[in-house]
Amino acid sequence: MKKGGISADYISVPDTKLLNDIVKECKGWLKLMTVAPELKGSDTIINELPNYGIIPCLGHSNAELSDVSIPEGEKVSMTHLFNAMSPVTHKKSGLGMLPFLNKDVFFELNGDGIHVSDEAVLMCYKNLNKEKLILVSDAVISSGLEYGEYESYGRSVTSNEKGVRYKEDNVLMGSNLLINNIVKRFIKLTGASLSEAVQFASLNPSVLLGIDSKRGSLETGKEADIILLDQEYNVVANLF
Repeated sequence: MKKGGISADYISVPDTKLLNDIVKECKGWLKLMTVAPELKGSDTIINELPNYGIIPCLGHSNAELSDVSIPEGEKVSMTHLFNAMSPVTHKKSGLGMLPFLNKDVFFELNGDGIHVSDEAVLMCYKNLNKEKLILVSDAVISSGLEYGEYESYGRSVTSNEKGVRYKEDNVLMGSNLLINNIVKRFIKLTGASLSEAVQFASLNPSVLLGIDSKRGSLETGKEADIILLDQEYNVVANLF
């Protein structure tokens, strides 16, 4: 397991009783849960989650592909591909290889230029299933604000050109870019069209969540959940 920027106090081993308690407490609001598939008991959790309407996400993990078991006929996603995850290598079958081999798996991709290299982002855009690509920012406390020091869950963090990091140990814990900035950067890097990038940021995650019949794209009959951007991708209006 890889904890990344998550405090060790918030990490639990797979436990069906704890899962039931969490589901009960969330009252239907919980839609995604990340599981490290190499942990003992993770298969039970991964197979149980769809029964609660929760999509299993694979991540924060040292797993090899032999550790991964995907429920047949169920949606599965990957939590911020490559980050806090066993990598793509020619020696071992790291978890990062999964969406290259299984094109049905959704995968989040952080396009801030810090969490994932530009070359890796470009590799994903050119080679993976674009209907499963979900652009994310991993935005945290200081996102969209000026560089400086902030506090997150009682810990001091520093936001600068290297992302947002815990002050005490310099561990990367999030991004200071918002999704509109990610879309702008992704288009410039990959040459993707605006409609493609918006699909990755809006429609594809809606498909994953099963709400694309009413949200995620501009179509007759869908909810008018819209933001307006200027030519520099700055938000100029929210229309809800």
